[in-house]
Amino acid sequence: MRKKLNVAVVGGGLCTLIPLGGYSVIWMIMEPDSYSGDSMGAIVIISLAIGKTPLEIEQFLAKNALSFCLPVVGKEMMRSKLDEFWNGIKFADLPVECNVSIALTPPKEFMRTIIPYVVTRENAGERKAADIAVDSSTVPGLYLPNQLIVDGKKYLALDGGLALNPPLIPDAKNILFSYENPSSLKENSWNKWARFPQNEKADLLFNPYTEQFGMLGGAKKVCDAFEFGRQAMQKEKTQFLEKLGF
Repeated sequence: MRKKLNVAVVGGGLCTLIPLGGYSVIWMIMEPDSYSGDSMGAIVIISLAIGKTPLEIEQFLAKNALSFCLPVVGKEMMRSKLDEFWNGIKFADLPVECNVSIALTPPKEFMRTIIPYVVTRENAGERKAADIAVDSSTVPGLYLPNQLIVDGKKYLALDGGLALNPPLIPDAKNILFSYENPSSLKENSWNKWARFPQNEKADLLFNPYTEQFGMLGGAKKVCDAFEFGRQAMQKEKTQFLEKLGF
């Protein structure tokens, strides 16, 4: 019996378009059993699970990127646009299994205690996919966190990149689509807790190096990041697919 294949996509705002661009080169060849992601990576993997193409996802993000960057109000705009893009689907009804990381923090210990939490079909309840994607994208200082009840305890939901960037699946072959951007790893960066440790744990890694992009940007930057990732995968496509066994 073959090992299950999990495609994981790293979050990171605009930078997530780099792994999406890489995936666009080989996505028609791959048949993942599951996806995992956090923050913008969660938006990407849920879209893929529903059946959206990488190009459709790029176009959607290019159209909405700047509005999603707006403090406070961008959160509700993101929720509304994603719910429309995904036709109101519940997370538990996604046609392909998805695993989305959220960082939980107790209200009285805000940001001092970070607890990794992975949303799955089994624990998502009746919540919509858009609600969970927004929780995973709740960047501290940009969006106000939602309150969640987990195992009878109250928590605030923060960006999944603070905890697992992204979650990898035990007993699966994890193919991680990431990026290496030094500007996102500085000690004074908001996501200094997320040191991309999953890059070292994945079974196979796509991880092009660039200092060209930051976390935020408009339509042109979205398209440029996507194209950078696409070109990077084109250069290593043959070797990458050989490692996958194709």
